[in-house]
Amino acid sequence: MANNRGKNQFSIQDRPYTQKEWLERKYLTEKNSIHLIAVQCGVSDSTIAQWLKKLSIKTRIGNWNGGQFISNTGYRYILAPGHPNGLVKSKNGKSRYVPEHVLVMEKKIGRFLHDKETVHHLNGIKTDNRIENLVLMRSQKEHQALEQKILLFAKQLIWGDKSPKMKEELQRLFKEFSQE
Repeated sequence: MANNRGKNQFSIQDRPYTQKEWLERKYLTEKNSIHLIAVQCGVSDSTIAQWLKKLSIKTRIGNWNGGQFISNTGYRYILAPGHPNGLVKSKNGKSRYVPEHVLVMEKKIGRFLHDKETVHHLNGIKTDNRIENLVLMRSQKEHQALEQKILLFAKQLIWGDKSPKMKEELQRLFKEFSQE
């Protein structure tokens, strides 16, 4: 019996980080950090760094990440100096980072969001900031109510009562949700 301890059981083709096109997209296009890619792939940071070198993918200098980062809550933040509602990330207090979905919505509506307004991701993917995936909500309370409706809808789809009354309620919720 061979000792496979510590060996990846997948072939090189099954490990996406070994594919130049995939790794360039994740690292250069999407601006993900080496650490984030490593976590997604279940490997060490040094493994990703070695593959970047092996595939001749130019690494970014120092901590500069192209003026963006993915927060620990999963949202992509973009450097937006002078934005009134940005997150201060620098020691000098001048650099402001703003969630990308907020910037996309603000561009669409032509103004900054009001204090209570929030932006909802329709498909639940926090980095999918296409305008067609975003909905402006008047308040956090309205956003939470929508999330509860979605949760109820999902629970009913998975475990739900198949009575005509419940089907009617699900259809009503779906129509209401899709119009927002």
